[in-house]
Amino acid sequence: MGFALEWDRIKLNFDFACLDTEVNAWKCGGEGHFCDGAGHSQRFGAGIAFAQSTTVYGVRCHALCNWIGDDGFLRRLHNRLRNIILLGDVLLTKGRLTNKYTEGDEHLVDLEVNTENQDGLILMTGSATVRLPSRNLA
Repeated sequence: MGFALEWDRIKLNFDFACLDTEVNAWKCGGEGHFCDGAGHSQRFGAGIAFAQSTTVYGVRCHALCNWIGDDGFLRRLHNRLRNIILLGDVLLTKGRLTNKYTEGDEHLVDLEVNTENQDGLILMTGSATVRLPSRNLA
C-alpha cells in the first residue's frame, strides 16, 4: 500500500521525480527536503536535507511582519533564492530602507531584504514595500 501511494505521487509529479542511482528506482523529488541522504540522488552532492524555498519565504515574511508591527501592512514581497539552504543553517534576515514616499493617505517604504546564513553567505535576496503608520505632528 505504501509503495502504491508513493508511486501515485511520483506519477502525478513525474517532472519532479528523479532516478535514485543506488537502487535504480524512481522516487519523488521532494524527498530531498525532508530526508537526509536523499539529496545525493537529486543533483545535489551534500546528501543532507535542504529547505523548501516556500518555507523560507514564510520565514522572511514573518520577520518583516514582526518589524512592521501590528499597525503596519506588507503590501509587496519579492524573493529570489540564490543558494541552497541546508538543514541546520541559522538564517538572519536584514533589510535596508531604499525609498520613503506617500501614496494618497498611505505612508510607504521600500526595502531591500537579504537573508544570509551563519557564515555570511547570502542565500536569498529580494525587496518589499510596506505601509507604516505615521505620527501626526499637527
